[in-house]
Amino acid sequence: MPSELLRDYSAMREAMHAAHALPGENVIRASVRKLSAADAERYAALIVRLFSTLSGVRSGARSVPPRRVVSPLAAILSMEPMTADARSG
Repeated sequence: MPSELLRDYSAMREAMHAAHALPGENVIRASVRKLSAADAERYAALIVRLFSTLSGVRSGARSVPPRRVVSPLAAILSMEPMTADARSG
């Protein structure tokens, strides 16, 4: 994991274990309940960044140019017209 993400992940992990759980809930749920909207948004963005970064690293993803998709009609329309000799042949 890149160091800047590791630092942010560690801070999020600490925040997720900071609150005391009420009866019937776990510490994560209690911590999420205590988060401000800004912190929740920041941690959600971090999770997306982590997933994006780590899934690209693990899968060896690379940039692939888009393939040109030709519809059957476009292929037919792009064909050379047949000459009279070719039709009778």
